[in-house]
Parts: sequence; C-alpha cells; structure tokens
Amino acid sequence: ILAEGDDGLYIIDQHTAHERINYEKMRRRLESLRGQRQALLHPLTVDCLPDELSQVLEQADELLESGFLIEEFGPTSYIVREIPPYLEPGTEQELILHLIHRVLEGEEQARLYDEYAAMKACKASIKRNDYVSGEILSEILKELSQCENPSRCPHGRPTMLRISPEELDKMFYRT
Repeated sequence: ILAEGDDGLYIIDQHTAHERINYEKMRRRLESLRGQRQALLHPLTVDCLPDELSQVLEQADELLESGFLIEEFGPTSYIVREIPPYLEPGTEQELILHLIHRVLEGEEQARLYDEYAAMKACKASIKRNDYVSGEILSEILKELSQCENPSRCPHGRPTMLRISPEELDKMFYRT
C-alpha cells in the first residue's frame, strides 16, 4: 500500500498491517475471557516423567489463571479437566502441551494469550499478493492508525516504511 502523509511517503505491507489490526482485536477478545474455563467432556490424560509432573503441578495456579484446570492423575501423569473457551475443538492436546512447556520455561500467562492471538491473527490476515479493493485498503489504513502499536506486526516485523521528503529529494539528486 502506498500512502502519502504530511511527513512523507509511506510504504505499508498489507499483510503485516492487517495482522497487527487482527492481533489487537483478538488480544482484546482473549483478555475479556481471562480466567474463564470450559469443562472437557473427555478430560485429557498426559503421561510424563515424575520430575515433569512435579514441575507441572508447581505451575498449576499459573495454568489455572490461563484457563487450564490440571490435576495429578497417578505417579507419572496429570489430567486436564478444563480449558480456556477460545481453544478450537481438536487442538486442545497439542496446545496444552505447548503452553505447559512454555509455562515451565518461565513464560508469563499474558504471553500465552499473546502467542495464541498472534497465531490466529496471522492466519486470518490478507496474504502477500492478495488482491484487495481500495475500500478495504482504506479501512486497513484507518484501523491501523487506531492501533496501540501500528508500526510492528505481533512478530516484530515492520508494518510500514516512511520515506521523508528530504530522503526522496536525495534519491532523485535534488538539493
């Protein structure tokens, strides 16, 4: 996307811009669900080593705040009885194992929401080389300007580059 502003020319990556917008929307939605849980019809049993079990149980409060109710289930396993309501059916086990691994590495609960929101935002965003109408591009620019951090996508890539009038003059050998 090419756009002109008072302070220069902007080159905007349609994917990363849309991803930032979707990420912030998803993040707000997930924040509104913080602490909520839904019971699994068929609780998941996870086998592990005894020292891994003790680590998981030590993090039970952190996991509960993230929406996972986990209980000991024998000497080398735990059972997941409740999950956050935002998880898609069929993805629970993979995501639970991933999130537990992240918590055991010391990741904070807020980062768990961030990672999930970033993943979902990326998948839902316009892709490179997608044709997008002028109306949608205008809406993306409007929404991007209202984002908390409009300059970066959730993965840290820039959403836009600005070229100042002075830089343009130099590029065209104007003084």
